[in-house]
Amino acid sequence: LRHFGSKESLFLAAVPGTRDVDVLAEDTREPLPARIARGYVHRMESADGNDTFVALLRSAADDTGSAAALYMAMQERTDEVYRRLLDEHDLRHRLPFVAALLVGVTFSRYVVRAGALAEMSTEQLTADLTASLEALLHGDAGAEDAPVGQGRGR
Repeated sequence: LRHFGSKESLFLAAVPGTRDVDVLAEDTREPLPARIARGYVHRMESADGNDTFVALLRSAADDTGSAAALYMAMQERTDEVYRRLLDEHDLRHRLPFVAALLVGVTFSRYVVRAGALAEMSTEQLTADLTASLEALLHGDAGAEDAPVGQGRGR
């Protein structure tokens, strides 16, 4: 507890799944959505079902309390990095949807292993995920000023 603050934080420090998020903050010419998609797909495809995120989703059905604590610890860890890359509005209003998208992709492709996402090639998954992340992070940027349901282009 003195070094890590909680069991969840110790666990996160011990597994590679949360350490690779620091790569997102590296100064590259690649847009953030492409970095997220490429890093996520590479990590998940090379984990052989033993990724922390997959384990979290599988355990959520058995122990929602522990899964929620681990999820929040993972979110705090990734938020540290995203604070360097996104403004406060995007952190509060867009990043939660990025997390939800990645949870859904993880569940469909790596836990259930069925459906369109599970059948996609790695290259197609990366391309489609990049486009989805681009839309979430940068699409319809003026929508936050419009009344609900009346964003630009809707």
